[in-house]
Amino acid sequence: MKRNGILHAELAKLIAELRHGHMIMITDAGFPTPLNAPCIDLALTKNIPTVEFVLKLIDSEMVTEKVIFARELRTNNPSLHKKVAAIFDDCDIEETAHTELIEKYAPLMKCFIHTGEFSPWGNIILVAGTDPFRYFADETTVVPEFYHKRLKQIRGSKKLALFDQSGFTRKDC
Repeated sequence: MKRNGILHAELAKLIAELRHGHMIMITDAGFPTPLNAPCIDLALTKNIPTVEFVLKLIDSEMVTEKVIFARELRTNNPSLHKKVAAIFDDCDIEETAHTELIEKYAPLMKCFIHTGEFSPWGNIILVAGTDPFRYFADETTVVPEFYHKRLKQIRGSKKLALFDQSGFTRKDC
């Protein structure tokens, strides 16, 4: 039996299978998930689990380099917007029109994770990243500008302790 972390078998498997650039969407109870799209349905009843709860749980085990959500979230649901921004203080944030979440991004998802959240615009895309402390530990490896930025974001966040920095001795980052 697994001791801790995500115990839900499908969700744990999904996170283990994610590769750099893969996208997953954590959705509210009403999101129009495309037919036949891979979906892990966690909804039990109204607001159980919440989007915030699922985001925090996934964030504890997944490296996220970008978060995408509807720009309407900021103005029309500021409470959830504030929670999402606080959870993902270590990565890029992209806002787009809600219609684009459905039309442009939904077909690109590796999987949808359906919550019981009854909260408008509660649909958050997580883009899987890599751990720059592990990928760029070798001092002969060139660190692209994007990863200089990522290292700075991670160091300035509350998540630095989640990254293994033991072999990272570079002075140029």
